[in-house]
Amino acid sequence: MSEYTFSVNDLTITVHYSNEDIQHVFLPFLKQLSDMQENAGKRLIVFLAAAPGSGKSTFVSFLEHLSKTTEELTPIQGIGIDGFHYKQSYLDTHYLKSDPAVLLRTVKGSPDTFDVESLYKHIQEAKHTDNFWPVYSRKLHDPLEDQIRIQEPILLIEGNYLLYPHAPWKSLYELCDYSVYMHVDQHILKERLVQRKVSGGSSYEDALQHYEAVDRTNIELVIEEQLPYDLRFVFDRENHIVSDVTKAI
Repeated sequence: MSEYTFSVNDLTITVHYSNEDIQHVFLPFLKQLSDMQENAGKRLIVFLAAAPGSGKSTFVSFLEHLSKTTEELTPIQGIGIDGFHYKQSYLDTHYLKSDPAVLLRTVKGSPDTFDVESLYKHIQEAKHTDNFWPVYSRKLHDPLEDQIRIQEPILLIEGNYLLYPHAPWKSLYELCDYSVYMHVDQHILKERLVQRKVSGGSSYEDALQHYEAVDRTNIELVIEEQLPYDLRFVFDRENHIVSDVTKAI
């Protein structure tokens, strides 16, 4: 096992990946993307979709690191879609179209709390030129505009709903050159998300209530329905790739 430490959304995260997975799964995957980008002769747009708590932000940071420290690989740039959350002031004053109406702040992280139109425009622009993207600050609990310049030949975008087959999210699919679905068992996701809340200062009871009220629904939205994808990674609790499940769909 190899240990890596990254800064993700203002948080320092340490993660372990097996050397076997690196050599036999991740490096060949990055080589495939490098070849695709070279053949296309333009920036490659790759989607990685996964449920909340899957570790997708850290995984994408790791793949970016691997691409930039391995000879013969084209550098990738990883970025998440959390910067496209509506600002807290918007979430505090707008509601879901439901009966009864639900304040968006109470379901932050659900599909309706993202500015998908802005995300579409940023991806569309990035296909043709360098541009600046927002990021989400977990310290401020708000997005920060124009924080990261997209400049590498391969752009790997991670997010919960990138393969969500319903409007307006499904409009993003036409902008994607290659798509990956990252699967982690729902029981593992529950443990991680509850522990994340507890580590942030919540009581176990409050963390569990939040999971049942918000996280569980969002996880099920991602797990139960996806648009067709090109590759699937299935991880176990220790971030190992589960044997014989990485395949094209």
